[in-house]
Amino acid sequence: MKIIKNPLFWSGTKNQVSSVRGDKTAASRYSKVLSVARAENLSPEELPAYIARRGGVAQIHDTEVKQLAKKTGDQHSKERIDLIREYFNLLGITSKMDFKFDGSVLIHNDEKTGAAETSSFCVFIAHYVGDNDYKMISANDLGKTYEDNLIRYLGKAMPNDLHVLERGIRNFKRKISMDESQPKSLQDAMKRVLEKPMKYKEDAIIEMETPIDEEK
Repeated sequence: MKIIKNPLFWSGTKNQVSSVRGDKTAASRYSKVLSVARAENLSPEELPAYIARRGGVAQIHDTEVKQLAKKTGDQHSKERIDLIREYFNLLGITSKMDFKFDGSVLIHNDEKTGAAETSSFCVFIAHYVGDNDYKMISANDLGKTYEDNLIRYLGKAMPNDLHVLERGIRNFKRKISMDESQPKSLQDAMKRVLEKPMKYKEDAIIEMETPIDEEK
């Protein structure tokens, strides 16, 4: 995101600007420390020792910011995988390439039980013989944890922006809803889904006049 500075907000000398920025940075750090202390139910008497134990105000602030960034990144990754899984599910529902498999399915990660490890797909490994011929080697239920890693890899070329990814999936649903070769029940289900608003919003772009990175 390119952020450009508006002269209306940057009057005064460079020293004044630096001073204001420094005051705001210090205020932000102290505010973060106080928020953390409040969350941990620390009394005012305990605060100095707590700050010293954690390496000072700046150290506490930096640690909390990094933890928040990691948490946000983890959540983004999870939601992106969920969207890609939904896309693969739609591909499966609408696929015209059907086949029957009478062999057994190898269960992976079976030491983890419960709904949290319920996978969405069966992963087949086949040996390429030649032309259009393959020989089946194994069918695999990876469990959700391993499957997430596979989905992340298979979807690595897909958009990272959740809004863009969701919009692409909605466009696919719209095509399904108009595809007369699909069951009417599926078409109607897609139409109902499309009546709901999008979950992810488009990233806002801040436009001013002079790039911030031009400031010395």
